[in-house]
Amino acid sequence: MSAQVYQLQLPAETGPLFQSLFFAPSGWVDLNGSSPGEAAFFTADFEQRGELPGSLFTKRLAIYWDENRKKTGSWDDLVRQVSIGVMADFREQYPQGASIGKGIPVQSNQNVYATQYPGMPPNQGPRSGLTIRDRQEGGVLITTVVEKSPASNVFQIAKKKYTTLRPQQVILTCNAQDVQNAAHFVKLVESSPQIMRLGVLEGNRTSEYLVRLRY
Repeated sequence: MSAQVYQLQLPAETGPLFQSLFFAPSGWVDLNGSSPGEAAFFTADFEQRGELPGSLFTKRLAIYWDENRKKTGSWDDLVRQVSIGVMADFREQYPQGASIGKGIPVQSNQNVYATQYPGMPPNQGPRSGLTIRDRQEGGVLITTVVEKSPASNVFQIAKKKYTTLRPQQVILTCNAQDVQNAAHFVKLVESSPQIMRLGVLEGNRTSEYLVRLRY
């Protein structure tokens, strides 16, 4: 059996991202590729892509680093983007869900889980930054999106880009459940994993967005 050896070339100096994450703040960082009760999955089609096997979490972490190495950043921004990326990749690569073995329940999502990191928001207060109201035809109507809240920086899956939710948009589903009214939506948000999936009405179709809730 032959083995491939990969050599890493160390950078001549530390860049802005490394400085802002590892020198500017203080504290512990404890991130996990999946939440309690979930498994962390590998990239499903790495062989077809000609890639080395790696976890969805590790791949998204590397992508974040490559895209932002020349910028300053925060642990909260890193966790948000990596978490949303892992969820989007899982749903794209395992559309029917996945199981780690025979007889093990099928897992429908993979949620990155953070125990602690510098700048981690407290587990209290509003989770989404959305204000909504009932809608006679079903679902809920967005009335307000708080600036710099989770709802102001969401990931649109079909277009693979970050955007903001907007007043007058209609939310029809939350985590694959039909939203009945405002009270029902509030309960769905309260019980949601930190990455929340929303189905938003746009014209005559529904677009899916991922929102990383504040906690």
